[in-house]
Amino acid sequence: EAVGLPRLTRKTPSPGALPRQGATSAAFWDGGVAAPHAPTGHARRRVRKRLRDGVIRDIERQNRKKENIRLLGEQILLTEQLEAEREKMVLAKGSQET
Repeated sequence: EAVGLPRLTRKTPSPGALPRQGATSAAFWDGGVAAPHAPTGHARRRVRKRLRDGVIRDIERQNRKKENIRLLGEQILLTEQLEAEREKMVLAKGSQET
């Protein structure tokens, strides 16, 4: 028996409490949980497609991350070059004034 799940009993509800659906329905009437079944046919294809789509999204996300890191590195280099040029211009301007 699974921990945390209500225990299944064969209590039959009072007449009229349930629509007539058979003994298996009555067995779960007290709040029990039926075991999930494995998907078949179309449902299985949907599950596989969702998994494939998830893998593709993950690969695309990884590629975007790599590209963003590359662009960030390029931007850092350009910023350093720009700051170095500004420094040279400030020094050149200062030496011209003196």
